[in-house]
This record gives sequence, C-alpha cells and structure tokens, in this order.
Amino acid sequence: MDLDIKYRYNRRIEKIKLWIVWKLPEWVIYWAAIRLISYSTTGKWGHTTIPDLGAMEALERWRSDHPDNDGYYPSETSATMNTDGEIVNDQNTNQ
Repeated sequence: MDLDIKYRYNRRIEKIKLWIVWKLPEWVIYWAAIRLISYSTTGKWGHTTIPDLGAMEALERWRSDHPDNDGYYPSETSATMNTDGEIVNDQNTNQ
C-alpha cells in the first residue's frame, strides 16, 4: 500500500475517533479517568500512591496489561513527513 494513502487513511481514522471522543458525555470521561487511576494503583501496583503516579505511567501500566485493546496506539501508527509533504519514516507496526 502506498505510504501516502496509508498515512491519509490513518489520519482520517484518528479524526473519526477524536470526533467520537469529543461527543462523549463528561461523566464517561470522568469514569474512565477514575478507572485508569484505580487500575494503576491497585494489584501489582498497590504500593503506588496517587500523587506519585504520572499520567503517562498510568497509561503505560494499562497498555502493558491490555495489549490487544484495539490495536491502536499513537506511537505505533505515526509517520514523519518532510517539508514537501512526503512520508519519510513510516513506523506503522500494525501492517
């Protein structure tokens, strides 16, 4: 598949996902945040206190235990474009 087409496809999918997320009720987002924090401070990470937990660490803990969530994580579908708009580095691991 042409890299430009793949980039545009991934970009469109990302925009659709963001559109859906922005339409979610606030209580759903709040619940998801509480769920992430709770998950990241219990069980094998029960020694962690919430003030010591960073957002990226909480996300990494979730990701490490849920690798097949939906197959999408920004670091896996990113690409680099040069100043001419051409893709020079496609890091898509979900081929």
